[in-house]
Amino acid sequence: MAIKTSTVSAVSLIGIGVLCLMHNLQWAFFNAGILFRYALPAFLIYLGLQIMLKNNTNKNPILLVASLLLFMGLGAFGISKKDKHFESNNWIDELHNFGDTFDNKPNDEDNSGSNFDFEESQTYQFDEPFDSQITNAKLNIELANGAFKLKQNTDELVATTAQSTYDAFGFTVEKPSNTQANIFVNLSKNTTENTNPDAKNEVEISLNKQPTWDINLSTNATQSTIDLSQFKTETINLNTKTSNIDLTIGDNASQTTINIESDVSNFIIEIPEQSGCQIITKKDLTDPSFDTFEQKTKGVFQTANFDTATKKILINLNIDASNIKINRN
Repeated sequence: MAIKTSTVSAVSLIGIGVLCLMHNLQWAFFNAGILFRYALPAFLIYLGLQIMLKNNTNKNPILLVASLLLFMGLGAFGISKKDKHFESNNWIDELHNFGDTFDNKPNDEDNSGSNFDFEESQTYQFDEPFDSQITNAKLNIELANGAFKLKQNTDELVATTAQSTYDAFGFTVEKPSNTQANIFVNLSKNTTENTNPDAKNEVEISLNKQPTWDINLSTNATQSTIDLSQFKTETINLNTKTSNIDLTIGDNASQTTINIESDVSNFIIEIPEQSGCQIITKKDLTDPSFDTFEQKTKGVFQTANFDTATKKILINLNIDASNIKINRN
């Protein structure tokens, strides 16, 4: 029995639609970067088969079977394939179960209590003493191929513990005035030169709760858990690529502005329910999870209490091929 080429094409389109629908309904989460890298050459193979066999209806069953196998394979591959930088495919579970990698902080002389057991990795610890005159501080972080965690407070201005296989750690502090401090943390050097699959590039940072903080974070292939609920933060700039970000914001500042520029990344943002929040998107979002927001105009979303709330959170989005979910708690 001959099968028409149009039937094969229809099956192929249905296959693509099913994969997209599964992702949008959150029945399965696909690693977009990995799926795209393998889907494009697979689709070219499919087109070649279609051209080669379209004039031979007797061989159309071969094309139909090939199409079914292709999209079933891509679906399974997109779900199960692990990116080498992350230990889990389910980014939501991975972000909320981010391990206590730094709970047993090692020192430079004895690594027996460390969670890191790779011979090539090095441990770094840097603290900057707190000066009561400092009222504004800026934390600048650049990280690639690793993990970042910020949760704890400290009596120091900033306390840093890092573990890196790449010999990549940089830590500097600048004080433009008696009331200002700029902290620079860099774990992005040399990260592309080491191909060790067990390589580590992880950092935990603790901040003092007294100053008002600005956070600048630039990441590439990084998993970050950032809990700022205890801190007064006015500006948070996130520039990410192929990263997972779990961000929690408090209501300690009268207004907090979050600017996000992202390419192929996933975000979960937790904000206080009592704070008024506005989201402005520069690009259309295919599936925004803004359940408790009202759309005011194109690209502008607000909570019902935005005009009356004494504390406000402004979120500006410029993202491509990224997922974002905002929870109000």
